[in-house]
Amino acid sequence: MDDSNSSCIIKLSNSRNRWEIPSFKLINALNKIGISVKRPSSSTIIFEKKTNLDLSSLKKELKKLYLQKYPTMQIKNISIFPTSHNTENFIFEPSKCSINFSRAMLKRNRGTFVVKCNKKSYFFKFYIDATIDVYKANHQIKKDKIIDSKAIRKERIIFKTIYSLPIYNLEEKEIMAKQNIAQDKIITSSMVVPVPAVKKHETVNCFIQDGAVHIEFNAEAMQNGYIGDEIVLKREDGRTIKGVVLRKNLVEIK
Repeated sequence: MDDSNSSCIIKLSNSRNRWEIPSFKLINALNKIGISVKRPSSSTIIFEKKTNLDLSSLKKELKKLYLQKYPTMQIKNISIFPTSHNTENFIFEPSKCSINFSRAMLKRNRGTFVVKCNKKSYFFKFYIDATIDVYKANHQIKKDKIIDSKAIRKERIIFKTIYSLPIYNLEEKEIMAKQNIAQDKIITSSMVVPVPAVKKHETVNCFIQDGAVHIEFNAEAMQNGYIGDEIVLKREDGRTIKGVVLRKNLVEIK
């Protein structure tokens, strides 16, 4: 259509790179010039300017942030788009620029961030196409149960939103469930704790050292305990005492 017959449907400000227009406004404007439009599923239509900026250095920096948090992540692509109008001459130099990127944002595969260079602020949005390794429960794992290789399996999933940090090196750790974990649930750091040196209801070796006098006996641990923890124990006669965990299944009575 030549300029003499063209019509301005909706004015967009030249001071921005991204606009969000309620779909009903665009539909009404098109209806006025005789164009019928089927209502889209989304209530908002987004327009964006294409950019020729070299954002490769910024992508590397973003990639570094995600890999620090998710060492097993495999990133296929990172898309970055400016959302402010002052990015025509933007150049990302790590020595002169800083990225304002919240920890909460690292839990998602898309969002916005700010780059500050020489007191100027540049606004961007991003999208990351990536996968990540996680462990899932093969069956229900009850609280306080040690998690072994038979209880879990490794899967690679599409990275979208991670509410709690997944455990990525279970084979290297001796851990147990901090809570009941449902079958097929992703194992996260908030669900597990290291296996304690002394476990609740286990029979442990106890000793009292008083000068040259050394007394040993067995008692039942009434709570979990890590090295250095003071825990409550129950003797065979039913009396309760306190002791300090020295190493696995060994407690010194003070």
